Amino acid sequence: MPDKEFIQKDCDLINFSSENSHKGDITCLLYEERLYDGLIVSGSADSKIKIWVKNMQGKSKKYICCQTLVDHNGTILAMAISGQTNIIASSSTDSTIKIWRKQTGRELLLYPFYVCIQTLTEHLSLKSHDTLSKGVWVSALVWKEGDEIRLLAGDSKGTINIYKLDDNWREHMNFSLEKTGGEYHNLIISQLLLVPQENFLFSISFDQYFKGLDATNGNEFVTVRNLNRCYFTALVWDYPAHELIAGDEKGYVGVWNVYHERPLFWGKLFKEDLKIICLTLRESRKELVVTTESLIEVFQIKRGQSSHDIQGHEGPILAIHAQEAHQIHRLHSNNKPRFITSSIDNTIKVWDLSDLSVTTSMSAPAKAEISCMCFLSMSSLIATGHENGSIMLWNPEIHESVRLKCDPEYAHSNTVTAVAQALYKGDIEYLLSVGYDARICIWEITEKNSAFKQAVDGSAGITVAPSLRNHVQTNTNQPGNELLCVIYDPLRENIIAGVNSGLIKLVSIQSTDENKVLAGHLDSVISLALELNILFSGSDDKTIRLWDLQSCEALSIVLNGHTSPVRYLMVIFESGHLVSCGHDGKLLLWKTNNYTLAKTVQRTDQLSCLAFLSLQNIILIGTEQSTIITVPIKPKYGNPKGLNLTVNKAEVHMEKKIKMKRGEAVEMNDDTRSIQSEDLQEEYPDPSEELLKKIYNRNKNKK
Repeated sequence: MPDKEFIQKDCDLINFSSENSHKGDITCLLYEERLYDGLIVSGSADSKIKIWVKNMQGKSKKYICCQTLVDHNGTILAMAISGQTNIIASSSTDSTIKIWRKQTGRELLLYPFYVCIQTLTEHLSLKSHDTLSKGVWVSALVWKEGDEIRLLAGDSKGTINIYKLDDNWREHMNFSLEKTGGEYHNLIISQLLLVPQENFLFSISFDQYFKGLDATNGNEFVTVRNLNRCYFTALVWDYPAHELIAGDEKGYVGVWNVYHERPLFWGKLFKEDLKIICLTLRESRKELVVTTESLIEVFQIKRGQSSHDIQGHEGPILAIHAQEAHQIHRLHSNNKPRFITSSIDNTIKVWDLSDLSVTTSMSAPAKAEISCMCFLSMSSLIATGHENGSIMLWNPEIHESVRLKCDPEYAHSNTVTAVAQALYKGDIEYLLSVGYDARICIWEITEKNSAFKQAVDGSAGITVAPSLRNHVQTNTNQPGNELLCVIYDPLRENIIAGVNSGLIKLVSIQSTDENKVLAGHLDSVISLALELNILFSGSDDKTIRLWDLQSCEALSIVLNGHTSPVRYLMVIFESGHLVSCGHDGKLLLWKTNNYTLAKTVQRTDQLSCLAFLSLQNIILIGTEQSTIITVPIKPKYGNPKGLNLTVNKAEVHMEKKIKMKRGEAVEMNDDTRSIQSEDLQEEYPDPSEELLKKIYNRNKNKK
């Protein structure tokens, strides 16, 4: 189903006369366009109901109060107007429902005049948990119109009762209790929404749930709890899209296909926590009118989007890694893309993009809080750095993890701020780690075997021997030497690290010599991205600078677009766009041919990290608010040619195995596993499993 992106717009307000106004807070407000060129009914804490119509005697068509209904003895809680019968139903803290009808004999009068024709109290005689429902207030009302007219009433016990209007209502109007629908909620029902075309009845309550019912038999077909663990405050049905839109007390709006509990859209519309009290759709303009306690805003609904706010973590997102199906080096892969996230809540989660479900969740030790993450593509492992200076490797397929060990003299002595993969000459996989201790550690993780050795020995294609290969201690005598980010330059075989002093250091991965120091930023360098010979750096000074790595000189171009530190940089190689994000909620796409701004996406969240899925043209964003946002982009910004590189790995390996049995030549690569087994259906060994076993056995032997 298409999702929605809400864009704030201006709105117009109708000014009402202050004459004959209520003496208390307005608690209910209804509008019925089918009656009197737009009838407005207001209910108040002063126990009065006022009827407002347009002034037929003036030119301004200004609304005036033509009648005040005074029969209730408590705060007005709910009202409903039937356009078919011209009947008003109202409820109050006096525990009654009153039925109002236009008085007969006054048809020729200029303005309508309503009188109370019936007071309903049958709901008070119903038993709730073996006790009479004394003190029960009807808190929500809605009409069900058609051949048979019914009034549905939700109350403070969470019960929905149904009143039926006699068939001969045009001659003699009388309501009787037809049935009680049962206790659907545990607390007060605050709104009932009827969708006649679908025969749906939706209810929201202070118990934090909304429920969908069959309006005829009362059977539940959907129950959804608020993702914010607060109560829903407003509902509206999107008829063209057949979707439900709900708002809550924190200012969030969600969009649901009601046959699924997961929202198609879930997002906060305002920076502050503004309680939404009403939602209204202007279908012709595709606009959503949002009313809060302090303002009214109009948001445009954009379709054809697939933006999601994904809940799952309980802390800010530290890193995201996205994998297309062909990049997942597992024979039993389901050929679906996935993404991996890590959070300050000390968990790592693997998500299936197709349904946004968590397929794997792993937790780090309590004394080793996760501070950064990257993915090692050759060994198919996740690497994490931790606040206690440790480095861990994780295999999400078998839910195992190990800690990399080395001589304490060479290990990190403080928080590991960043980790990154370095593929050296395409055959050796290194893990780079940097930290507050101004140290760069180079861990050798895996090394490819030759194709001959792989075919003869039946190995998994790589040698697994993780160890600390080298370390670099940058100048400790200078203040402001903490390393905050790291990236690898394969063309020049340099490690590039950002420093909190605003410098960028280039260190040879082989000799560990410091080749160059780039200066230009006025504050900490916290993000790096690379495109061949051009280095992009983001800083706490809110700028993005460009560097020519061939000459190691700064380019004259400085990109200014953020109003807060540039938290993350990413290059989309398929289209040549640079993507940046920050705590200002901005996602910026820059053209790398002329370095101008191509697109801006504004969010209310604080954005912290990025990833990109090229086949889906989706940018994944991690936020400080613990959510992951999926933002679709046009192909011209992402994958213009739409190249589909997805392969069926099982078929590829089967074909290679058959060729080998025939004695034919087979090309070996990093995605080829052992294919020597006689059983064609055998699960082939995975290098990441072998790697973790070797690390575990080595650490055990050391003990």
